[in-house]
Amino acid sequence: PTTAIYGDTQREEVIALLKQHVRPDEVILAPEIVIPYEAGNRVDRYMGKARWQDPRSFLKVLEEKKPKAVLYSIATLPAASFEKVVQDPEVHRILLRDFDSKTIGDYTLWLKKKEGSDRFEEI
Repeated sequence: PTTAIYGDTQREEVIALLKQHVRPDEVILAPEIVIPYEAGNRVDRYMGKARWQDPRSFLKVLEEKKPKAVLYSIATLPAASFEKVVQDPEVHRILLRDFDSKTIGDYTLWLKKKEGSDRFEEI
């Protein structure tokens, strides 16, 4: 199945990047509505709405599930969740430390850095 989201842009580019960088057995954390089913990757259902509203819960999921990618879209993530979690200083620090980011249209994609890499790697 596919999903259509109001305001969604560059969906195909996001899916192509996921297919290129994330194996089917690796975890992607994303709000359920933004998950690109066409990517063929495992999406962790543990990341429910509540986890996107509490920075501590979000960090716990990052630690426990060790995702290869974190994906969200401002078109699907409520502003309050965006401010509470994505813009939380500790969450942002961990994402910057462990992931490389790329903004594609309405999406923000964070891909896990390669082991031993502490510099930005072009996605």
